[in-house]
Amino acid sequence: MSPLIVTDDVRKTYHPNRADATEAVAGISLQIDAGEVVVLKGPSGSGKTSLLSLIGCMSRPTSGRVIVAGEEVSRLPERFLTLVRRRTFGFVFQHYQLIPDLSVRDNVMLPLYPEPMSLTEMQQRVATALAEVELAGFAGRRVAHLSGGQQQRVAIARALVNRPQVLIADEPTAHLDSRLSIELLQRFEVLKQAGLTLIVATHDPVVCDHPLVDRIIALHDGRLIGEGGA
Repeated sequence: MSPLIVTDDVRKTYHPNRADATEAVAGISLQIDAGEVVVLKGPSGSGKTSLLSLIGCMSRPTSGRVIVAGEEVSRLPERFLTLVRRRTFGFVFQHYQLIPDLSVRDNVMLPLYPEPMSLTEMQQRVATALAEVELAGFAGRRVAHLSGGQQQRVAIARALVNRPQVLIADEPTAHLDSRLSIELLQRFEVLKQAGLTLIVATHDPVVCDHPLVDRIIALHDGRLIGEGGA
């Protein structure tokens, strides 16, 4: 079976051809199979987030190729790239990026608006996603009134509402205490059992040492410096 995601010598340079040019990703080639849980491990500035953005079609490589489900996406027109991103990936951002004055329901529903579906179907999708993170009774509550752990669960529900193949999480335990970190990883285990592919950027040993992780890819200064089983 072909890998779900391939990066082929991808590089990402910010401010190219300028004095402050920075190569955040420096020629990384890797493969990720469907159903894997892969950790991108490294200190701040190692290129984890930049590599995640390339894998998740949020940015384009300066050079090299990104292949998703057998299709090279690096050079797709923006509208097609957006479609691949929206229908393949769900994102859990480090700072959640929720809209605090909107309700939980409205935050989770936002990714569905570009899709051709009825309001009833949207509401059903949202209800299912909230039930999956045990927030069914919080749909009408404003996000600003939730705890940090609850906000992260809202972010996960939003990431799942489009029923993606791949969940991408950037430093998901950065703002959680140890108890909430373990709860989050237990939710990730359930998602893995359901067949979801998970790609997590972190330097947290609680995540790296967890048995749900299949493979750890170590990065430093934008380069792949090691790869192996967890």
